[in-house]
Amino acid sequence: MTLPFPEMNMRHLRAIVAIGDRGTLSAAAQDVALSQPAFTQGLSKLERMAGTALFERQPEGMTPTAAGLIIARRVQAAMTMLADASNAARPKSGGRGFHRVDILLTMGAHSELIEPLRDGELDFLVGALRNPPPGPDVVQEALLVDEVAIVARREHPLFCNGKRPDLAALTGCSWLAPPSGTPLRRLWERLCAEAELPLPDIWMECGSVTMMTRLLLADDHIALLSPVQVRGDLLDVRLVTAAVGGATGSGRSASLRALAGVRPRRRRAFRLCCG
Repeated sequence: MTLPFPEMNMRHLRAIVAIGDRGTLSAAAQDVALSQPAFTQGLSKLERMAGTALFERQPEGMTPTAAGLIIARRVQAAMTMLADASNAARPKSGGRGFHRVDILLTMGAHSELIEPLRDGELDFLVGALRNPPPGPDVVQEALLVDEVAIVARREHPLFCNGKRPDLAALTGCSWLAPPSGTPLRRLWERLCAEAELPLPDIWMECGSVTMMTRLLLADDHIALLSPVQVRGDLLDVRLVTAAVGGATGSGRSASLRALAGVRPRRRRAFRLCCG
């Protein structure tokens, strides 16, 4: 690969990405087996070539500038594409015409995964349909309608002995709510408005289904969740659900999101976005 600046090589470029991850020159240089003086010299040359500073030197470490962030993301995307090209060029396994596919499944919030999608680190996201869409560079395709329910632990006083209270009976409870602005939060607010109920007091805002589940099991909290997301605890009867109702339904659309005009790579990273 011929680079615009002859003295720069792939290790220099990988180190640019590593600075953002590790926060220091020494750690980044160590990650890519470069001496710190050699990397410092390479970074200076790259900054001269870019005509601007790429990182701000601070006592606690290094922070990428706006230009540095753009270059680091583009370098990461380019390295990912090079790795994918190498994988695609390998002989097909078993003579049947199939390439090896690695699938990486990670739970995360939309806000955490949308930029890695744009940077080329991810192929696509699956999660609640966003309205408005994330931007003109991201396309969405509806997959299904996911019906949500009120979820609490089996021992909750209002749910024990088979009782299943409605939303009106639970407005005074301790609620776990998804972050403001998320599709699930807007659905929760709509359901309360349709029932002409005030929004319940929020004990904690939380975007992690795993954390919500732990909090529900630990104490008498209430949350609005998809039964699919807590299916294991429902089967074990550690958690129970109550129907939400709602004049216009209690479902939210799940969608697949990908970059517009970008073909998925042969080496796929499949990450699930919740919320």
